[in-house]
Amino acid sequence: MSTGTALRPEPELCERRMQGETKISALPCSLAGLLGFTLPIMYYLPGITSASKLNISLADLFLLPLVLILWRRWIRSGALGYWLVALWLFNLISWQLSLLLVKPDLVTPGMKLVTCFLYALTGYGIGGEARTEAAFLKGLLASALPVAALSILAYFTGFPSSFIVDSRVTGTFRDPNAFACYLAMLVPLVSASPAGVYALPLLLAGGLVPLSRSGLAALASSSFLSVLLTNLRRRVFLLVITLLALVALCAGVGQTTLSRRIMSYEDSLAYRQHLWGSALEVASKHPVFGIGKGNWETVSGERQVPHSSFLQVLVDGGVVGFGVFFFPLLIWLGKGLKRPATRPWAIAVFAALVGGLAISLDNFRFFWLAVGVLVACLARSNLPRKGDRCS
Repeated sequence: MSTGTALRPEPELCERRMQGETKISALPCSLAGLLGFTLPIMYYLPGITSASKLNISLADLFLLPLVLILWRRWIRSGALGYWLVALWLFNLISWQLSLLLVKPDLVTPGMKLVTCFLYALTGYGIGGEARTEAAFLKGLLASALPVAALSILAYFTGFPSSFIVDSRVTGTFRDPNAFACYLAMLVPLVSASPAGVYALPLLLAGGLVPLSRSGLAALASSSFLSVLLTNLRRRVFLLVITLLALVALCAGVGQTTLSRRIMSYEDSLAYRQHLWGSALEVASKHPVFGIGKGNWETVSGERQVPHSSFLQVLVDGGVVGFGVFFFPLLIWLGKGLKRPATRPWAIAVFAALVGGLAISLDNFRFFWLAVGVLVACLARSNLPRKGDRCS
């Protein structure tokens, strides 16, 4: 054996090291994409308030068996695992300090945190191998494309009515902002696929019909970066279909057009500015460790969250918690955008953060899962293996 060969780990050894000495079937990952992130069941469980508070979804019900399948990969989650432990420890500190302010309800925010952490670790397990990641993406598309098509139908005809809440198209998310942000995150993942690029018009149109301004910002950022970071033929294709989708939906139908929605931003902006002002005031009074999760309504007197993930993290955890949460994300985004193999998931996470400027990602499952897949793809790209790229 030559010296060069001796210094390079065998591909099989690297594969076993990354996968935790186990081979995962692609089927559960495909089912996770197909069943998850599109069908919250909280609205179909009347009288169960805990389901509403926790935003229980079909993905959560499928998470437990996936946890049992992927747990070996979690053991080697590395930087992601350390980040989640740091987030949990800091939340324990902020909760302990918040006992001096109020008597917080720790059960609901604690369960939300655990759920989000499980999604991040599950994403890491799914992204541990190109085969399982590709199966997961296929399941996502098989689920997201019909929902996008039905959402467009609901926008123009009002059917199915279950996709419309307060005259806004919400898909199965029952939240127009979260639904638009979800589809915006799928744009770079689809554009990186040779065949999936032809599904982009449906995703773009489906992301526009919720008439979400924060979703539109996320969609624009993901489309722009996808156009810049793909080959020339796809750039032209992406640019043309994006412009056509914007023109069609700005023309719109009836009284709820995208152009009117954009132009009528004053009322919504005034209310959000009020919430943002309240958040900054609370953060200025508790700048170091914040007030702890679950205490916003009690301390601020507001009935709504700040409608900004950045301000929410700042209020909950102060400057220290803000750094603990966002600093690792910025590092992973920087590394992910530099590497073609990891770029689609990095753009997806970036799009979610753009949407998070005006909405809360605190309980947005797909964001946490995408972070986990991104970190797994970065770990995979560091291994001396051939033919294993993030799709």
